[in-house]
Amino acid sequence: MYTRFLIYLTLDFTVNLIGYCINPILPIFADSDGNLPSWLRWFQTYDSTLDGKEPRFIEATSWLRGSQNVIYTYILRVMWLYRNNAYGFAYSILGGTAPFRTLSEEGVNPSDRAPAIEGSYLRIFEDAEGVQYFQYKLVKDRGNGKCYEASIGWKPSGQFVARWTPFRKFNG
Repeated sequence: MYTRFLIYLTLDFTVNLIGYCINPILPIFADSDGNLPSWLRWFQTYDSTLDGKEPRFIEATSWLRGSQNVIYTYILRVMWLYRNNAYGFAYSILGGTAPFRTLSEEGVNPSDRAPAIEGSYLRIFEDAEGVQYFQYKLVKDRGNGKCYEASIGWKPSGQFVARWTPFRKFNG
């Protein structure tokens, strides 16, 4: 499981690097609904179009949403791609297949969302074929309304994740 994680981490890093380079041109290939063609779906989220319907993204980009024209749509789509870089690859290629069964859980499942929960959490789970996965999450208040946040392994949805940031908002 951990060896597979390291191999997948290398693949994820490589495809993310490609994504960061080509994200500005990807919206050119999107259809009018904001979907990329199938041969570029590794770079689109599995559960949304390039128009990013996630409420926190909409709120954060509200200053750009006043005028719906081609330039604003293009900018918002590029921002969404950078926010969710190579998301489809992490889900469809590196991800696990539900349903999952939890084998063990340790710690407090943290959250950087309001209300914030500080802590660390390790979950080991497996899919129907017995392939094992893990998720390690950490949220640590660093003061000034910010926290360290890390999530590595596989999300409960099965999506591969390797994320760490010291810039998350924290309302502890």
